[in-house]
Formats: sequence, structure tokens, C-alpha cells
Amino acid sequence: MKPTKRYKWILGLLVIFGVGLSLKYFREYNLQKKSEVEVGLGTVVRTDLVRRVMISGQISPKRTTGIAPPFAGYVHKLYVKVGDSVRAGDPLISVSQLPNGGGQSVFPIPAPFSGKIVIIANNEGEQVDPSGQNQKNRGGMLRIDDVSAFFVDADVAEIDYPNIKIGLSALVALTSSPQNKYKGQITSIAAAPRGTDGWDRNRVEYPIRINIESPDKSMISGMSAIVEVITSERKDALVVKHQFVTHKNNKYMVQRADGKESEIKSGLQNEEYFEVLSGLAEGDRVRLAGDAALAFEVH
Repeated sequence: MKPTKRYKWILGLLVIFGVGLSLKYFREYNLQKKSEVEVGLGTVVRTDLVRRVMISGQISPKRTTGIAPPFAGYVHKLYVKVGDSVRAGDPLISVSQLPNGGGQSVFPIPAPFSGKIVIIANNEGEQVDPSGQNQKNRGGMLRIDDVSAFFVDADVAEIDYPNIKIGLSALVALTSSPQNKYKGQITSIAAAPRGTDGWDRNRVEYPIRINIESPDKSMISGMSAIVEVITSERKDALVVKHQFVTHKNNKYMVQRADGKESEIKSGLQNEEYFEVLSGLAEGDRVRLAGDAALAFEVH
């Protein structure tokens, strides 16, 4: 049975009516959102406020040393290989004045401390010189690291230096495996900046050292690391976002939802929030300030 003209007409009206309702709902929804969002209103809330300093550095062992030849000669014998763990006094390498020892008595150089062999620069039979003229053994014939502890050696920028204190906690991530986080603590801070030369002279940075509390076997000397230092923290702080605050006549000001301006006293700040000590209460609504408001209106 084919639909009649009357049926088609009624169906068309229903479709038009449905579309009209949808458009009305959509318009009311948008108006509601505009009243809440597009006018640029924000809310004063409570949250844990943390100020951080991000620093890049390098993993260092507790101590390290290169074993230099005692005189010009030849590597007579290697007693270790890369990766070996040794104890203080264990034989590492011996050097003779003549190739293959020349019939002389040759005594091994002992390990100065317990650690791990991380570099062997010379093979048996190769010529060595304590002056380091041989490029291959400039840092020593081999290197031993004390891996009983690991640190991050880093430089902190002048602007962040006043906020860095011994004992502050830190979070360390290796560049090679950023998903792994290690707890750390600042153990030393230089009292003078690192010396620089030439074009780099205007960059002022202070060396610091961060102890890594629980290193694992994946950590190797020389790895690059990113350190997050928590310099200040407030629990359940009353906060407002930066884009709602303006600075006038050495005062921090906000514009309330009704258009009235209020001065606020600010405490701790980070890259996102101001801590509000007075002038606003939790739940208060404020308007975007200055350039932020203009950019919002243009958008």
C-alpha cells in the first residue's frame, strides 16, 4: 500500500518539528555553555599546590678513577675485563718496560677501592705512557667506578638557585627510560657558580649533587637524567589560575563575576596557580584578566 499525500504531509511536519526541537535544544545548550565558559569565568578552588624546578644532569658513581701507567712501557697483562666487579687490592693490570716483560719481574697494579670495571682503554702488548701522549690511554689504561651509590651531577640556573636547598626531595628519570622514576635528595650545592668562557660567560649556573636513594642495575655512569625538585608545597591551598589575575600598582587584582575588582594577597605560585591568602573565598567566580580576556574574545 502506497503512502497517501496526507501521510507524507504529516510525516514531513513531524520531521520539521523534530529538527526544530533539536535546534532549540542545541541553541539553549550553547547559550548555557556561553554563560559558563565563553564569558571567561573561573572558579576559586582548593588543591595541593607544588612548585617544581626541572634540571638536567648526568649520572655519576660514588667515586671513579682511571688507572694510569706508572712509567712508559707496555701493557704486560690484564687481570680484568669490562663489567667485572673487583675488591680493593685485587690485581687490575701490569706494565713492563720491555715488550712481553723482557724477563723482568712485573707486578700488577691493585684496585684502589671496590667497584666495577667500566672502561679498558689498552690491550695487552700495547704501548702506554704516563704523560697521556697516547690518545688511547689519556684517561688511564682502565677505569674503575665505585657503584655502591649513584648521584646526579647537575647545574642549576641562577634564577632557581635561591630556591634550591640541601635536603630537598627530588624525582629522577633517566632519559633512556623516562617511565622509571627514582627518589632522590639534594646532598650538596656549590657556593659559587661554575666557571664559563667566551660567549657562554653570561650563563650563570651552580653545580649541585642529588643522591639517588634506590638505584638499580639499569643505571650506568654517564647516563643523562632529568631531575624534578620540589622546592615548595602547600596542601589543600586556596588557588586561582594565573589568567584570572592582573598586576596593578604592585598589587595583585582580580575581577569578580559581577565586574567588581578585588585585591588579593598571594602566597606560593607555580606555573599554573596563585595561592590566595586573602581577598577571595572558595567557590568565588572571577573573570579572565587583561590579554587573556582579549585573546578569549577574539577566539
